[in-house]
Amino acid sequence: MLTSKTRLLLLTFSALVLLLVFGPDGSSPSEVLPEIPSFTEQSAERVEIRVGAAEKVALVRDGEDSWSIEKPVSGEADSLAIDSILDLFRKGIAMDVFVDSGNEDSYGLSGSDRIDVAVYGVNDVELAGFALGWDAQGGASFVSLPDDSRVFRAKVGGRVRYQKTAAEWRNKMVMQIDPESIRGIRFERPTETLSFAFSEGIWTLLEDPNFDLDQKGFRNVAKSLSRIRASQLLASNFDGGFDAPASRVIIELEGGETKLLTFGSLRARGAAFVRLEGADAVYRVSAMKRDATLGAKQDYRSLQILETSPSELTRVRMDSHDGVFRVLSRRDDQLWEVTEPPNVTGNLQDIAFGLNALSQLRADGLHSGFDTVTGLERPRFEFRVEYAGGGEDRIRVGNLSLSGSQFFASTLLC
Repeated sequence: MLTSKTRLLLLTFSALVLLLVFGPDGSSPSEVLPEIPSFTEQSAERVEIRVGAAEKVALVRDGEDSWSIEKPVSGEADSLAIDSILDLFRKGIAMDVFVDSGNEDSYGLSGSDRIDVAVYGVNDVELAGFALGWDAQGGASFVSLPDDSRVFRAKVGGRVRYQKTAAEWRNKMVMQIDPESIRGIRFERPTETLSFAFSEGIWTLLEDPNFDLDQKGFRNVAKSLSRIRASQLLASNFDGGFDAPASRVIIELEGGETKLLTFGSLRARGAAFVRLEGADAVYRVSAMKRDATLGAKQDYRSLQILETSPSELTRVRMDSHDGVFRVLSRRDDQLWEVTEPPNVTGNLQDIAFGLNALSQLRADGLHSGFDTVTGLERPRFEFRVEYAGGGEDRIRVGNLSLSGSQFFASTLLC
């Protein structure tokens, strides 16, 4: 038999459950929340966005991968930014939760805060339509749907993707070419010109064909320059220091076409200013793009210390400055074991991992000179690496670098 106190507790608990499930901040578990239906990125032909009371921005597809601004101004649109929005809807977007009914002011869904978005397909068929308010926690935003006074939370990409002026929708790609089509790059600087040519899979410094050029590093430079996106578009007469430029970059493409980039000498925090020949604009880009073109000859020297297949290693001896040593040898079954000193074992998986890393050892940078700062006169460790063909390399490991996270190392090629 239930006592009066027990009945009261049960009634209170039931009331709390009902409030949580059916109250103003929740919805019935049987209620199906609406959703923005799915559509493919390629099916979208037009996107219209209005931020508050501003003029509506109309973005129109004019090619398989290109968009243009139709109004309130005309020009090439930022296809990457548009596609990043459309990609959100390929699986549809369900409303996460019902938040409120009416009271749009509290959620950024009225007046100058409201952002109206509509996507149309062929024959102006509406594929999606919604109003976007403030961003909420967890990556969601407050959203309302056409002819519906309710407010929901949903993950539609956040306000930053949509809250742009017509000018901010302009194409910000400075240049986008296939890095595999590049056949030559020339850096013209006030003090030095460096010319690089690509042939049969190898980059060569034309001013010094025998120079040990960092192949991996320069491939990354070429790839970085092949795709440059601006953070800001500036007027063509913007003074970015182009009268005395930091560098001129001539990129030669397969088929004879060339691209000319001019990086100005004006410096801003983390930014550089560049012109592309034939484009009527100045672009604000990452300073890393400019800095990649300013290196002295030695800055492009190879940073690869060792580069071989792990299967070519047959024996590795490690000596420590405190007299401890280990000798690792590859067995007939291709596994590694500690062969010296006797009666010492090691984890085969850890050994294999370490030797794989050793076989592709690459530096982060170069240190000029050989002095006590590096600690290489009395190294902390010394590795003697023997190969199946009979060759041998020695690697000496010195002190920690100034950052405290890296060691100085040197190699003696035998």
